[in-house]
Amino acid sequence: MGDSTFDEIFEIERKLRTGTPDIQAVALASIPLLMSNCAPLSVSNLFFRLTSHFLTVRDPAIVQTFRLCAPYSMHLGLHAEEMVRRLGVVWDSNDVRARGMVLCIYGWLADGCTGVAEAVWRVQQSMGREGEEEYEAAVMAAQKMVQVDPQRVLSAVADNALALYCRLGQYSFLRPKILQVLSFPSGDCNLEKTIFYTLAAQISQEAVFRTVLFETLTSIALRIESLALPCLDIFTQHGVDTANIRSAYQ
Repeated sequence: MGDSTFDEIFEIERKLRTGTPDIQAVALASIPLLMSNCAPLSVSNLFFRLTSHFLTVRDPAIVQTFRLCAPYSMHLGLHAEEMVRRLGVVWDSNDVRARGMVLCIYGWLADGCTGVAEAVWRVQQSMGREGEEEYEAAVMAAQKMVQVDPQRVLSAVADNALALYCRLGQYSFLRPKILQVLSFPSGDCNLEKTIFYTLAAQISQEAVFRTVLFETLTSIALRIESLALPCLDIFTQHGVDTANIRSAYQ
């Protein structure tokens, strides 16, 4: 990182640390331009250093900053555990908005660091809370993290994700997103059977996203042979044409 880039990052940090909300906003607004002129490793450095300001800067722009850093996430593995530790301090502040921001970042962080157990645990905890902003962020983070480490993520979040799916309203846009998370292979046959039968019991109540629910059940049944016939029977009971599904099993 060149001296001029370092000086600019230092100045942004100073404004975030000591500036008024207006000055902080100006500092945040200057970050995208700075990143566009930085080498990837410098962007990673900036990403890492900004985490210390989450307790003092509550602005959606700082989340956007992390989104812009995401393409350089290959470098974040060097800092991942320290990142999780710092973000954990913010999460523990019990500020719901701050927790939502942290959970969003966990999703991006997972792209550069597999198996961050502490982050997975926090996602799981947030799915079990009553607070739309927090569990929405948790579902979005789980969507990212399950693609990186499905076995670890699903073993941690499946119970709370199922409970959240069952209690959300019919029109909640999170319902299909939860189904997408639960459709990933967990490597645990018993867990997948639990997911399958819990979701199957929801068919009668699912009017809006029934197609996604059927797709999720099918994906699980295709992995676990003993669920093949129960899946076909369940679908038949609900008036689904199973011809295509039967051909998939053959």
